[in-house]
This record gives sequence, structure tokens and C-alpha cells, in this order.
Amino acid sequence: MAKNIVIYKGIIRVLYADGFSLQDGKVVPNVQREVVKEDAEFYPFMRKLINIDYNAVLPSEEEALYYMGNVVKCREGKILEAMDDGVSQKSREDFMNYMSRVSSCIYFDSGEAKPDHLMPKKELKQLLKQKKRDN
Repeated sequence: MAKNIVIYKGIIRVLYADGFSLQDGKVVPNVQREVVKEDAEFYPFMRKLINIDYNAVLPSEEEALYYMGNVVKCREGKILEAMDDGVSQKSREDFMNYMSRVSSCIYFDSGEAKPDHLMPKKELKQLLKQKKRDN
């Protein structure tokens, strides 16, 4: 008898630094959030939900914010240089685009996941193998 796995649906989001401001002499990122995928599928494994597309446990929003904060902290000097009035608008925009890319992190709130349907374990394994080949 084939075992069925509960497949959950949830929302994958991304957050990133979209500009910066100075507060009390510290660089503070303007955090932007966007939805990447509304109906992402997950399967349970060892009390965690594994995303089928990435075949990985995605970070929480808190973990994604921590990552972004570390990226910004490590580049604080460069950010301050880019914010200087003597820097050309093009250089500033290029640097801010770069910071948006390197500070971006996808995340998932497991509390929002809802059971959606059952899938035979064998079918899930085949799907994961296919996704791995496609990437």
C-alpha cells in the first residue's frame, strides 16, 4: 500500500534593501517585501515544511531580515560612500541595485501554510527527481 504525503500550499516572499537612510549615524535599510509565488507547494519532513521547487527548508522572515542586516552591516562603509553628494547619480543607482540584489532573501511563513491535497510518496519522489533534473 502506497503511503500518501500531505502537500501544503503557502506563499514564498522575498525581502531586500531598497535604499537606505541614516538614523543616529547608522545606516538603516528600507526593507521591501514582494510575493514570489502565491501557491508554492511544500511537503513535511522531520517537523519542517520542505519547498518542492527548491527542495529545501526556506528561511523564516526573521532569518531573512537577519541575513539582510548582516549584508548591510558588512557593506556600511560602501553604502555611506554611495550616499555622498560627490557620487554620480548613475554610480549611486548601480550600487543601490547591486545592494538590492545581494541583500535579497526569499522566505516563507510556515504558519500560513494550509494542507492542500494528498500525493503518493512515489509520485513525490518522481516529482523531486524531475525538479532536480530541470535545475
